Amino acid sequence: EEVVFCIFKRPDKKDADTSKVLAPKNRPFGFKYVVRNGQSTLGEEGGYYEMPAFVSRWRKVSGSKWGHGPVAVATGDVLSANQLVEATPDSLPKVIDPVTFAEQGAADGTLDLDRGGYNIVNDIKGIRTHESKAKFVPATMSLHDLRESIKQALHQDELALKESPAMTATEANIRY
Repeated sequence: EEVVFCIFKRPDKKDADTSKVLAPKNRPFGFKYVVRNGQSTLGEEGGYYEMPAFVSRWRKVSGSKWGHGPVAVATGDVLSANQLVEATPDSLPKVIDPVTFAEQGAADGTLDLDRGGYNIVNDIKGIRTHESKAKFVPATMSLHDLRESIKQALHQDELALKESPAMTATEANIRY
């Protein structure tokens, strides 16, 4: 069954004195585990003194109460990169060890297609391999471009450290 972890505000506990130890149910933020189908809870309801997760609304679309983060912008590139990464292991063996076609009667017995295999054939012209013509360099370049696009959407380029280790106090404060 599917279990959902819920974190929620407790409006009646927002003014609780968090400088001292409070019982979990008296803390400003609560949590519990809920079984989705049965809607029953698992275990005891717990609590936090402060919100344990940072959730911000990056951008809001007019007419929607929901916000969208930078990952929403990069989702298409993330999915494309995932497909490219998934397809590469399937394509590589086809290039290294391609499919072999043989006309009937061109070989004596079964073809040994292992590396360094030894075959006796009647007609060499009746045997050929199928070259996949897969291009891994463009795929690698495309994956690199997708990764750079994702980094840019997530503002990693703005958060990366400079080449030099010297940093002004202002820059250190901003990064902090």
